[in-house]
Amino acid sequence: MGFVVIAWLLLPGVLADAAAVVEAMPAQVAPGELPVVETPTATPGDGVDVVLDLVPAGDASVEELLKGTTAIEQLSLESFLATETQVASKKTQKVREAPGVITVFTREEIAAIGARDLLDVLALVPGFVPAQDSQGSISVGFRGLWSNDGRHLVLVDGQEMNEPFYTNVRMNYRLPMEQIERIEIVRGPGSAVYGGYAELAVINIITRSAANQTGIVAVSTVGVFDRVDSRRIGVSLAYANKFKELGGLETSVALFSGKAHQSLGVYQDQYGVRYRMIRENSQQEPLFANLGLAYQGLSLRFIYDGYQTYLRDMLDSSTAKPYRLQDLGRYFEARYEAKVASGLTITPRITIKRQQPWRVTDPSLGDYYMKTADRYLGNVTVSYDALTHAGILKDLNLLGGVEIYDENAKLDAPAACDDTFQCPFLDFHDPPNTDGKQRIHYRNQAVFLQGLAITDYGSLTLGGRAENHSIAGTSVVPRAAYTLVAGPVHAKLMASQAFRAPGIENINIVPTQADGTPYETKPEKTTVFEVEAGYQIADIAWVTANAFDITIHDPISYYFDPVTGSEGYKNFDKTGSRGIELEARVREKHGFLTLGYSFYTAAGKNTVPQYAVPTSMPSEFNEGDLDNKTLYRQNVLLGWPQHKITAYGGVELFRDLWVSGSLLFLSKRYGYASATLAADQAIDHYNLTAQDPALLLSAFVTYRNLGMKGMNVAAGVHNLTDERWRYVEGYDGGHAPSPAPSREYLLRLSFDEGAFTTEPQ
Repeated sequence: MGFVVIAWLLLPGVLADAAAVVEAMPAQVAPGELPVVETPTATPGDGVDVVLDLVPAGDASVEELLKGTTAIEQLSLESFLATETQVASKKTQKVREAPGVITVFTREEIAAIGARDLLDVLALVPGFVPAQDSQGSISVGFRGLWSNDGRHLVLVDGQEMNEPFYTNVRMNYRLPMEQIERIEIVRGPGSAVYGGYAELAVINIITRSAANQTGIVAVSTVGVFDRVDSRRIGVSLAYANKFKELGGLETSVALFSGKAHQSLGVYQDQYGVRYRMIRENSQQEPLFANLGLAYQGLSLRFIYDGYQTYLRDMLDSSTAKPYRLQDLGRYFEARYEAKVASGLTITPRITIKRQQPWRVTDPSLGDYYMKTADRYLGNVTVSYDALTHAGILKDLNLLGGVEIYDENAKLDAPAACDDTFQCPFLDFHDPPNTDGKQRIHYRNQAVFLQGLAITDYGSLTLGGRAENHSIAGTSVVPRAAYTLVAGPVHAKLMASQAFRAPGIENINIVPTQADGTPYETKPEKTTVFEVEAGYQIADIAWVTANAFDITIHDPISYYFDPVTGSEGYKNFDKTGSRGIELEARVREKHGFLTLGYSFYTAAGKNTVPQYAVPTSMPSEFNEGDLDNKTLYRQNVLLGWPQHKITAYGGVELFRDLWVSGSLLFLSKRYGYASATLAADQAIDHYNLTAQDPALLLSAFVTYRNLGMKGMNVAAGVHNLTDERWRYVEGYDGGHAPSPAPSREYLLRLSFDEGAFTTEPQ
């Protein structure tokens, strides 16, 4: 921390201020009055990836308009710039036209809220709420439903980060936020496009590359709680460049390493064991490397994820001393985009990934776990643009493809099978061998089709996906969407089905049926209806509102019987939610503000005991009693606030000095916090507690071009009032609520060489 403070104090006196004065921007125009300019993009170093929607033909290009502006000032241009995305349909469309409820977080917004990890960003997106899983893992739920078990897909530069055993993604202090260009979030199902991890939502993370960065970017972050270090120096280094003399070869290299702790708070497990979450009791150590290469249609990507953490919590109990848990991943992709004819593009893709999640190498621990999974995937996508201009039909895109992957899992160390999780795999041959084996192999085959028709009266998207898993069986999911943009107004109607493919351990850790054979886990099937409406107010503001209805049939849920000690995964009857989400955005040259509200209810939707909130504490759950209003709360599910309010924004006090902040309000949440023992000291049941509403405030000050162009410093505080809030488990998994981050002071220094590539007018 010392060298950062010294550098901060000395730089203003050593370096001359080289920042150029920004020329006045062109006058803004009213929406719908002017023709569209086709997909020009910002030059490297400008820090945005947007297209100009309302610039008159023959006027200045986007590159010329953005020259001389700083990255934060470009936020004011979003009143007449429309971001393009492929996340909803794999076809480039503006966000207002895309067939999905979409939120895009830009690099500037991520920096303005001082995001420490992906949780800080998703907490400000309508519908998402941070939640506790077992063994120190923090992830999110979505729209009142536990979504970490393979119900939301996380992509980093196109690579699936979901691990294949439990299909989870650990999000706390894992990914380098300083290296992210933007985060595209589909707040709705994506299985028709992406397959079985995208049942409820898609989180697409795009890092900086030669398209939006030139030269070196270096970031160093330190943090402290009130009395002790919260994070040692976190270092993020990245380099990207495009070599015109080599035919446009693009390269990018990024590294990230750090060390952080979760909280100053005290964790108490179900049996009353208490310890403070500081030091090795909740220490997180990310190590992330990302290498990219692109040349004339060919792109290569390699990612190494070496995340590890030290902790003491297991499922419902704690260990006497900290132990190490690792989530290791290696990802490789080769892709070639071949434009074989006018409007016809064929894109073959090969990906290889090896993951070793939840890795505990100490065999003396109850949750000793050492397994490896390899996935080899081949995919071919064909896209054809037919520019018809016939009658009301203006454009037609046809997209389809096939995908095949083999998944191999192995037990890395011998196991006596005295612990369920380290047991060998079930063999599903006929007759089944329930003694298990050291290796298992699955195959998955899929075909997907989509048609996008653009007419004078809106856009119609029809498509679907059929997927067959060698053990879990076949899933077929259709989708349909209609979108209309008429001047400042847009509307979307969407109906789709989605599915969640069971993970390796969802298939492996199952109860035994009466005939002695293992229970067969089948995919979930989800039906979702969504409607969205939006209105742009003049040049500086727009509002959107959406409503949703989600029904999940045959949900796969973890269950644990504290009386018998049995546990595993199986399909239940149904769960779901319905609700609304509101968002308002204001963008002006000297400031921006985003407000959000979300609400859900589970009334008439849930029959899964593991998700239900009882009004009393029966020792046994009966699925038939779930509709009894005197025994169970009908509107709310474990872990999730029915109401959530968010706000974040910033204002320029004077040249290069910005003040920003965020607000997050969560209403009451319910979770299990302690165990009651029977006369024989066996667990009778877990006790439910209500977590008080939480109000979290954050504030940051950012000074750009400190002493020289591209040198920035930011200082601020998360959880300004030191709210003592907790992460709650979103299902009955036995884990007590754990302390969320305490008040934390952050100091961040960054240098962006790309700032030199933009010349003032």
